[in-house]
Amino acid sequence: MGLIKDVPRIMKRELQKLGYYLPRAIGLLLLYFIPGFGQTVAPVLWFLFSAWMLSVQYCDYPFDNHKVPFQQMRNALRQHKTANMQFGALISLFTMIPILNLAIMPVAVCGATAMWVDRYRQNLARTELR
Repeated sequence: MGLIKDVPRIMKRELQKLGYYLPRAIGLLLLYFIPGFGQTVAPVLWFLFSAWMLSVQYCDYPFDNHKVPFQQMRNALRQHKTANMQFGALISLFTMIPILNLAIMPVAVCGATAMWVDRYRQNLARTELR
């Protein structure tokens, strides 16, 4: 019954992620149509954006389990942007390796949960008590 009560909140959160992702992805896609610039800079920007979005996606599991709002999660992730970009970049690189890409998803969820415990739980755990 608790899961059924959480479905609207979960759907809202997924729509928030989609609303955050789509405008940026479309903007990066449009960069590809600029001659010269699109073929040289856009792939690098796309990789960086993908790294950030993978970090947001995988860190969303522990943040959502503790009912931290999406905007607050993004602000918290920005405070440690370099570490989160490294995390997302590693996930992106490991998904390109055959066989290893089968195991990287659960490992990424575990890594995001470990980051939650190490970096974010102390500051954001108070939010769950409200």
